[in-house]
Amino acid sequence: MISGEKSGIVSVNKDEEKDLLLGFHIIGAGAVELVSRGGTALEMVARDEDLRFPSYLHPSMNEAIVGVMDGLADMAIHPSP
Repeated sequence: MISGEKSGIVSVNKDEEKDLLLGFHIIGAGAVELVSRGGTALEMVARDEDLRFPSYLHPSMNEAIVGVMDGLADMAIHPSP
């Protein structure tokens, strides 16, 4: 919504047993800038906390990443309907 767009999605796939991220998908405005964080996370064999705890400015497109990561941990304050 920060860009005036009202649609888009951020999806993260995670191996619950090993606590490792397996996939990172973004569709919508700003996706090309945001997906680089996902690529880096996959390259470094990241866990969900590696993407949940960095500081994300507000308002920013990056908040979509922390929102989906908080959703994986059942901590989302704005869960998807």
